Amino acid sequence: MAFLIALAALLLLLVLPVRVKLDAGSGRIQATAFLLYVLPLRFNFIIRRERHKLFALYIVQKKQCRKLTTLFDLIHHARKTQKTDRQKYARSKAARYILAHVRGNITLCVSFGSGSALHTAMAGGLLRILEGCAKAFVNRTRLKISFDVSPVFDRRLLSISASGIFAISPANIIVGALIQRIYLGGKRNASH
Repeated sequence: MAFLIALAALLLLLVLPVRVKLDAGSGRIQATAFLLYVLPLRFNFIIRRERHKLFALYIVQKKQCRKLTTLFDLIHHARKTQKTDRQKYARSKAARYILAHVRGNITLCVSFGSGSALHTAMAGGLLRILEGCAKAFVNRTRLKISFDVSPVFDRRLLSISASGIFAISPANIIVGALIQRIYLGGKRNASH
């Protein structure tokens, strides 16, 4: 009987989606994962500009910052790990499957100004074009995206904040990993 209860609980965990809420702005990112819709796990990140490393990502734990990675390290790692065409194809198939099953909402707020009304108006038009392209791309998925673009014509300003909630079932992630394994022919990926 205990085995059946444990099996039912495991199946329930695989079917119920995990929601992830992201809030970003002013160099800070807060990620909150909700397991079973009620158990929150919170992670706080800080993005800092560092000399010779561009941007660095830190995780804040118990009021102490620990460096996770830098943009330079990510670029270096991407160049170092060259994938074969077969690995790229398998990864893209798995990613398409997983992304097709992600549900969520994204809100992006941008306030900007260049100090010149002409340049601000031109940049505002460009941002509206990018907004339309993003909405057309995202329209084919289960994601909903909303933009708030606020031009400020009298001063120089750039303020970006984003928030979003994403949900996916762990079973879909497992199926995506199996798809990748099948397309690789059951062989273990050499880069891991």
